[in-house]
Amino acid sequence: SLEMRVPFGADMQIKVVHGQARLRRLEEPLRIGQVYGSLSLREVAGAEIESVYGEISAREVNGAINAGRIRGNAYLRSVQGGATLEKVDGNLEARGISGDFRSAAEGNLRLSLDQMTGETYEIRAAGHAYLELPVDASARLSLACEGQIKVKFPGQSKTNYSESTELILGEGQAMLTAHAGGHIYLSSQQPEWETQGEWD
Repeated sequence: SLEMRVPFGADMQIKVVHGQARLRRLEEPLRIGQVYGSLSLREVAGAEIESVYGEISAREVNGAINAGRIRGNAYLRSVQGGATLEKVDGNLEARGISGDFRSAAEGNLRLSLDQMTGETYEIRAAGHAYLELPVDASARLSLACEGQIKVKFPGQSKTNYSESTELILGEGQAMLTAHAGGHIYLSSQQPEWETQGEWD
C-alpha cells in the first residue's frame, strides 16, 4: 500500500492501482488509468478515468468526471462540471450533477437533481430507471422502457404509460433521453432523499 501527501496544486497522473485508491483534497484535475480495486474521490477538481474494476464513489467534485468502464457500482454526489460514465456494470446513483450527464448501467440507475443546469441528459439502464427532477425543471423528456413509465410529477397527471412517451416540463429547454429494460419512475426531487449509506 502507498500513502502520499502532495503539495498544494500538484498535478497528479495515476497509471495503475492494483488495490484500492482513495484521493481527496486535490486542486488540479486527475488523470487515472486503471484501478483494479475501488476508487474513492473526495473534494477533487475533476477526473479523467480509464477503468475501475471495483466500485467508484465520487463526492464534492469541482469539475467534470469522465470515465470509461466501471465494473462495480457507481455513486456520484455534488459534481460541479457534469459527468459521463460510458458503462457501469452494476447500479448507478447520481445526485447533484451540474452540467450534462451521460451514462449506461447494467443494473438500476437513479438520477436525482435539485436543479437542471445541463443541456443534455442521456440515460440507459438494463434495470429500472428512477428520475427525480426539480419541481421547476425545464426539459423535454423522451422516455422508453420494456416495462411501464410511472409519472408522479407536479403539473403532470399521475399516469402510467406503456413502453414510451414524450413529455415537456416547463419550457422544455434541456433534453433528457432515458431507456430502461425495466420500469421508469419519474417524480419531483425529494430533499430528504438519501442513499443507503454510500455517501458516508
